[in-house]
Amino acid sequence: MREDIETVIDRLIAFVKENGEVTLHNTASALALSESQAEKLALLLEEHGLLEVRYSLSGIKLADVQLSEGEKAEKLVLASSAVLEAEELELQIMK
Repeated sequence: MREDIETVIDRLIAFVKENGEVTLHNTASALALSESQAEKLALLLEEHGLLEVRYSLSGIKLADVQLSEGEKAEKLVLASSAVLEAEELELQIMK
C-alpha cells in the first residue's frame, strides 16, 4: 500500500487523536461526511479496536484508543479491507 495516500479512515483517526473526545457531529462536519457515514466508519473502526464510540443522552462521541504505531498500522489494514468489502457489497445491492 502506498504510504502517501490518505484515506477518510486516516483522516477520521487523526481528527479524533488530535482533538481527544469529539462529537460525531463535529467529526462529520470536519471530514465533509454525513453523520450517518461518519458513524458507520466509526463503528467499523471500533470493531477493529482503533477508536471508541460512546453513546449518551447528549449525543454520540468518538474517543481515541491508545495503541502502539505497529498495532495501529496492523488494525488499520484490516479495517481498510473491511471498508472496501462493505463498499463493494453496497454497490452490488444498489444495482
